[in-house]
Amino acid sequence: MLTEREAREELVKCCNLINSQRVFYRIKELLMMTKYQNEINNLKKQLNSNGSLWEQLAESEKRERVMKQELLYTQQSLSSSEKTIVSLKEEIKSIDAERVRLLNFKTS
Repeated sequence: MLTEREAREELVKCCNLINSQRVFYRIKELLMMTKYQNEINNLKKQLNSNGSLWEQLAESEKRERVMKQELLYTQQSLSSSEKTIVSLKEEIKSIDAERVRLLNFKTS
């Protein structure tokens, strides 16, 4: 049988063990909370970063649409200018032909 003194020592050991287990559990809980809070913060940063990337993508697509419209307008202007050049060349040819005919008429 245990004496009263041994029983008290055993009780003190058990109380110390329980206290150390409580401290260990609280430290473990705190570390887990810190770990998961860090993960949450990282995910929030990633989400914000993704949001910024989506905004940049939308802006890029908008600029792309504007550039395509400008390109289309430039192509239409170029086509119109080429047609004008062709018609002016034809007009110059007819004027030259008329000039040559008038010179021939003048000399004869």
